[in-house]
Amino acid sequence: MALVAAACGSGGAPAEVDAGRGSGAAIATVPAGIAELEHATLSGRNGSALAVAAGFAVVYGGSQLGNPSVYEPLADGAILDLATLKWRAMAPAPFREPLFLPKGISNGSEVLVVGTLCHNKQQVDDDGEQCFPGSIAAATYDPAGDAWRELEAPDLDPRPGTDGFAINPLFLGESGGAVAIDGDVWMLDLATGRWSLGPKPPKSNFGGCAIGDMYVALTTTVIGDASQADRAANPRLSKLGEGEWTELFVGDGAPESNSYWVVCLDDAVLLHSADFAYAKIIRFDGSSSREIAAAPEPLTLPSTLWTGDVLLVWDALGRFSYRYDPDLDRWEQASPGPAALRSVWAGSWALVQGQAVFDTDGGQVGFPYMTWNPT
Repeated sequence: MALVAAACGSGGAPAEVDAGRGSGAAIATVPAGIAELEHATLSGRNGSALAVAAGFAVVYGGSQLGNPSVYEPLADGAILDLATLKWRAMAPAPFREPLFLPKGISNGSEVLVVGTLCHNKQQVDDDGEQCFPGSIAAATYDPAGDAWRELEAPDLDPRPGTDGFAINPLFLGESGGAVAIDGDVWMLDLATGRWSLGPKPPKSNFGGCAIGDMYVALTTTVIGDASQADRAANPRLSKLGEGEWTELFVGDGAPESNSYWVVCLDDAVLLHSADFAYAKIIRFDGSSSREIAAAPEPLTLPSTLWTGDVLLVWDALGRFSYRYDPDLDRWEQASPGPAALRSVWAGSWALVQGQAVFDTDGGQVGFPYMTWNPT
């Protein structure tokens, strides 16, 4: 199941991370530290869906690199065999048009891909074709069989304009999942491929994390005015499970921070401020909560990745890199972490999508993929 670390508040955000778990399939041994992979069999792009399932990393869609003011959607994808570290093209997706900002989430055996169809594309001066999103589309992809299954779309009218729907996959279990769309929660039944409107979330704008068939939402009070940057306070956690929301934790005594973040562990959630000055572990059943040992230093806006045993916490600029063991309540140094757009835990190492690579004329040519084996 993909475990997602997410934030609520303001201030600069760390790299987007998706702490996905492998399916138990065999994976390659990689060298310690960071190592580049062969280039994916894809054109340079950003905004792709990325997830790990059935021993493969799945990359689908995105926008052609070029003029950043123009979104030119792409409809192809590739999968990386985690045992051989070789890329190959995936079967064509069933969508009748490319997806605007596709999102992907895994349950360990298949990936749910959801996004807004680009019904209309219009020429924008000499820059290229701009996507004008319309209705929502969704499908599941089985990388082991290289097979797609098209799903019914949630019953929503097409969205005019150029922004599309605000789509955030919440969780995907063995029997179904949930996706937030414009602040509402839509529940998916995988057996029938049908959607139903779920319970109203605590707030229309929220972050959170997921494990199995459960999602933990984070909300905060935003404090600020025109003369200062917004800050977050009073973090609260609510749990979506078995079709309803329940309150999990109220942190009214927590200090103000640039932002708050949550990371789902195996049986608990870690709530922390942007610098880890405030950090608590709260069990999913709400039976207990505890503060964790103080971090060795201020960890300003870190990236985080849960491995199933330890939490990796690092800075993309190389200023710090640690592993935190929640069972021992102990911090240890780790090898320097990558400058990552996204990171997915593959079983014993992380698959990382790195920062943009530029050619000699300053144009973007792609976002390289690499492995990170923290030591």
